[in-house]
Amino acid sequence: MDFKIINERQIILQLAMQEAYKKRDECQRDLNNLDNKLSIMTADGCSLTDKNKVVESMLYLKECRDGWQETIDHIRQWQDELKG
Repeated sequence: MDFKIINERQIILQLAMQEAYKKRDECQRDLNNLDNKLSIMTADGCSLTDKNKVVESMLYLKECRDGWQETIDHIRQWQDELKG
């Protein structure tokens, strides 16, 4: 494969990796914030319905975070394939 094409693909993968890390970290930060909120809600004696909404949001964010991590893993594989 042409060196220029390989170099362009490496740059694209680097940019994709940066964005994927950013999104994964945002999900993790939001997940941590909701975890803290849930602790406060539990201590304050909030209703089960309200806490369930927070838990549902946490589960969604966990799926998002895991999906971004999977994307990161795939990008790493593609980067390794370009090097090889």
